[in-house]
Amino acid sequence: MHGSVPAPPPVTMPGLSCDYLVVGAGATAMAFVDELINNSRSTVVMVDTRAKPGGHWNDAYDFVRLHQPAALYGVNSRKLGTGGPDLTSKYQILAYYETVLASLAATGRLTWLPHTRHQGGGRCLSLLEGGRETLVTVRRKVVDGTALATRVPATHPPNYDVGPGVSLVPIGGLARVERCWASYVVVGAGKTGLDALLYLLDQGVDPERIRWIVSNSCWYLNRDVVMEDGGMDGPKAQEAIKKANNLAELYQGFDKCGLFLRVNKQVEPTKMRAATVSETEIEKIRRLKDVVRKGRIERITKDKVIFIGGEELKSQDDSLYIDCSTSGTLFVPCQTIFQPGRIVLQMVQLPAPTMSGAVLAGLELLSQDDDFKNSVVKPVAAPHELEDWFRELGVALANFGRLKKVMGFWWMWRRRLVGVNMVEMLGLGLGLFIGFIIASSMLFKWLTGTLGGNTATGTKLEIMFPSKEKKE
Repeated sequence: MHGSVPAPPPVTMPGLSCDYLVVGAGATAMAFVDELINNSRSTVVMVDTRAKPGGHWNDAYDFVRLHQPAALYGVNSRKLGTGGPDLTSKYQILAYYETVLASLAATGRLTWLPHTRHQGGGRCLSLLEGGRETLVTVRRKVVDGTALATRVPATHPPNYDVGPGVSLVPIGGLARVERCWASYVVVGAGKTGLDALLYLLDQGVDPERIRWIVSNSCWYLNRDVVMEDGGMDGPKAQEAIKKANNLAELYQGFDKCGLFLRVNKQVEPTKMRAATVSETEIEKIRRLKDVVRKGRIERITKDKVIFIGGEELKSQDDSLYIDCSTSGTLFVPCQTIFQPGRIVLQMVQLPAPTMSGAVLAGLELLSQDDDFKNSVVKPVAAPHELEDWFRELGVALANFGRLKKVMGFWWMWRRRLVGVNMVEMLGLGLGLFIGFIIASSMLFKWLTGTLGGNTATGTKLEIMFPSKEKKE
């Protein structure tokens, strides 16, 4: 008979010491450590419960690609993929993070502890060798890189009941389907749901055989226009904010100028989670005719789909349900970033987790106290409701204004993730031209004593949508 092996008593291994103990090796933490090690003599111990760096990319579906240009993702010291507008694949990203980790370890100032859980107090427990514990002495700070842990369908069950006889897989199961199904039913309207639909369509599945269950209609960021116009600090976004007097007019303005997209022009979205798509992708999805908008699902049985509101929908024969209902950005509530002996990595730009990680490392290296650093950047929460996007955008714009003054043009120009140096994205000529405009603007503001202040539009958003209380 085989029983469970009892856990051995704890064994404390020879200790380690470092300046920073970084808990988690996801995208934000990797950007933080890369900036820290490459611009100081700091030493780091990095622990993660996974075997490899890259966070949720290890769990994501095989056909997932980066949703934003590679020029604005990864770490500052190394270009991702072919750079520029490349939408890098999952396996390219994982290989990239292995290369980054190896280059950081080669400095002799990074110790990597995979398959390890930080128990608190510098106690790091091996998940493979029961009871083996390494005590890490931290001279400066523990860095919590888990606050932006992304949820994916592969690691979280559906948020509805599934009855016996129902064929349901998470989106990753699509890559392993071994037979043709009469009907494919995609559940979820976030970016994961769009990816499932696009994968089916790109594989030649007849749109008539695809049913899409949409619990909440969403706004999406238009990848092409956002990049061409300079993001939320570009002229189209700024003009739309200036003209708007309320939330409805903001969405109308962003829709009209092409920064936001929706699948059906006749349906008013109720959510904005900052998923990013292109106009070409939206046009593909508009080919679908069987779109169900009856709210959230309560239960799926072999014969029908039952919605929370009480409505029911007859199931189609020989259907494969693809679950994309997990909300990937249900992060822990925002909290103070720089704390005594601790840093909690969070977004300070929207939506830019890797840039945020690098910026926070840059601030940490300044000869300033935590109060000063916290006065430069406030945490930006992931948006869900319609009002959230513009509230958090106001915070992000204010952060960026203060960062310009504190970090300076040349610091920003030399960091590929910040988005000031657009040479990788736009080419040498146009990239340098835009850089000249930004530098001239910063110089003018410095001369007039306004550098470090919020933009007029950022101030307007902060007045229209006061920030929610940031919980400690």
